[in-house]
Amino acid sequence: MQNAEKYFQYLWRFNAIVMAVIGLAVVVAFVANLLSSLWSPPRSGPAGSFTPVSKGGQHGYSYGLARDAIRLSGTREVVFVLKRWKGDPDEYGASSSGAQDVNLLVVDDGNATSHWLFRGTDRTILSRDEVHALDVANFNAFSPVVALVLTVLDADTNKDGRIDRKDRESLYFYRVGSASAVEFFTADHVLAAEQVGTDRYLVIYENGNKAAAALFSMIDFKPLSQRPLPDVPE
Repeated sequence: MQNAEKYFQYLWRFNAIVMAVIGLAVVVAFVANLLSSLWSPPRSGPAGSFTPVSKGGQHGYSYGLARDAIRLSGTREVVFVLKRWKGDPDEYGASSSGAQDVNLLVVDDGNATSHWLFRGTDRTILSRDEVHALDVANFNAFSPVVALVLTVLDADTNKDGRIDRKDRESLYFYRVGSASAVEFFTADHVLAAEQVGTDRYLVIYENGNKAAAALFSMIDFKPLSQRPLPDVPE
């Protein structure tokens, strides 16, 4: 009888020791986690933070790459649009309604090298047009993309402290394989921009109360000719 009582006493003491050790381990883990969270530098959350955009360039906006890439046919280049919007994204890299295109990232799918077409993010890319190399013998046979033409708002031309649709619009061309986009034309409003041949690019625009058409060389986007548009017949 005494041996049985001693056995149960030892068993109770052993269980008590095990429970105490487990409890102590839980307390130590909790304290360690608390101290780690207090001493570790705070992480910058994904909301409003896209690493390639400098903190100084964010100005209360959120940034993220659009999920759908633009493949330039016949080339190794893939283009990703950098978007900007007010408020926080639902998840890292997500876009939001009302987002503006502010830059383009070009990635070489052969070696994963990449570069941005513009400096910074203080602009709105209104439109982009792919320019193709054309088969001279067959105008309708489009071959690889050789350039992009971009309509961009990037200057406070009316000096009202912001860049919006009240400012003049600029046209840039990006030659596939080059380092950046190059400005070649500005107007109050660019109404239409389109490739019209193997060596010409047509732009219809407004300046003040006058509308005109301009032709540019596809080689270097230098102006070839400009003519005013006729008035609409009464």
